[in-house]
Amino acid sequence: MELADSKTQAIYLRTERRLSIKEIASQLEVSTSTVSLWLRGHPLTEEERQSRQSANGVRQGGWNKKDRGVQSKYHQIVELDNLSNARKGRIAESAVLFRLALHGFSVHAPLFDGDRADWVVENPRTGRLSRLQVRWVHEPTHGLPTISIQCFEGHSGKKKYGALECDVIVGYDLFTDTAYVFRYSDLEHLASTVTVIPEAAENWSVIL
Repeated sequence: MELADSKTQAIYLRTERRLSIKEIASQLEVSTSTVSLWLRGHPLTEEERQSRQSANGVRQGGWNKKDRGVQSKYHQIVELDNLSNARKGRIAESAVLFRLALHGFSVHAPLFDGDRADWVVENPRTGRLSRLQVRWVHEPTHGLPTISIQCFEGHSGKKKYGALECDVIVGYDLFTDTAYVFRYSDLEHLASTVTVIPEAAENWSVIL
C-alpha cells in the first residue's frame, strides 16, 4: 500500500472507527510516529482516551495510576514511547525557556563547559543569579510522576547533584504542560527523585 493510501486509510480508521494510534499503526503496519503525524488534526476525545485508559487498566489487572489532570494539547501531538531522550530534553528546555522569558528572567549559558547547570538565570528584581537544571518529568506505572535529581558521572553511573552544582531544578511535565519548580536546598535530603506536588507547579518565586 502506498503511503498516501495508508494516510487516507489511517484518517478513516480514526474518524470513522475511532481507533487509537497504536491500533491503526498495527493494522496498517507502519510506525506509530508516522501515524501520529498523519492524525495531528484528528485527536481522540477526552472521553475516548479515558475509556481506553480504563480498559487498559482492567486488562492489566487494575488501573492504579493517580489522576494526572487534564491532558495538554501538546501531549496529544506525540507518542511518548517514540520520543528519544534527546528530544524530550529539547522539549523540556524549550518549555522552561518560554516560561522564564514570560516572567522576565535573563538566561545565560554556564560560565564553564563542565558546569552541571543548564543555564544561569538572573532575577530581574533582585539581580541574583541561580544555577538552573531542567529535567523531564518521569511518568511511573503507578503513583505520581517524579523528577530525577541525579546526573551522569562519567562511566561510573549516576550521582546526585551537589549543592554547589545546582540552585533550582525544574521538571517539565508534557502531559499537563506544567513546570514544577524546586529549590535544590529543599531536596538535599532526598536520594534520587522528587515527586511532583501542586505547590511546586509554576512556582517561579523560588528563583530568588
